[in-house]
Order: sequence, then C-alpha cells, then structure tokens
Amino acid sequence: MGGVIYDIPTNQVLIRGEAIILLKTILNLLSIAATHGGPDLSMITLTLRCEGGQDVLADTDDGVGIPADKHINAISGFRQTDSGQGAGQWGGIANCRAGNGK
Repeated sequence: MGGVIYDIPTNQVLIRGEAIILLKTILNLLSIAATHGGPDLSMITLTLRCEGGQDVLADTDDGVGIPADKHINAISGFRQTDSGQGAGQWGGIANCRAGNGK
C-alpha cells in the first residue's frame, strides 16, 4: 500500500467528545480499509471537513469497496457480510459511524 493522505482544513476544528473514542474510530476506519481493501489497495484518504455546521470525518480508498448489495449490512451494526474474503468484513463500520456519540 502506498500510504495514507490526511486531508484536513487549515483552520482549527474543535471536536467535542472522548479523545480515546475518536482515536479508536479513526484507527478502526483505517484498519478496515487496509485489511479489506484487496491486493490492489494503494491509498487511503482520511478527510475532515465541515458540512452544514457538522464536522465530518470520512475515509476513502482505492480498494475493492463494498458491493452495492452489502451497503446496508455494512453500516447497520455488526452484521456479517461475505465479500469473498471472509464473513464479517465490514463489521466495524457502523461502530465508526457512531464512534464519538454522533
């Protein structure tokens, strides 16, 4: 894998919440992408931006992705999905979405 790009605003962003939970959320997002991105994964981008008064932390990568028919399972708690790489591949994504209580 080539690396991780951090796309963060130049102005200060204040995020209220538990620092350890935010850290675990970020590590979980990166771990899921790195572990399950497939053999051609070369880059993960972690972006922090403000949308409509809400701070949004998002990750994108050039890995294999989640098949469209598995999206609901991937973001709906710890349901098992099968990507051909093993069941439960995206089990932590829902936890990341709620990671800091938002």
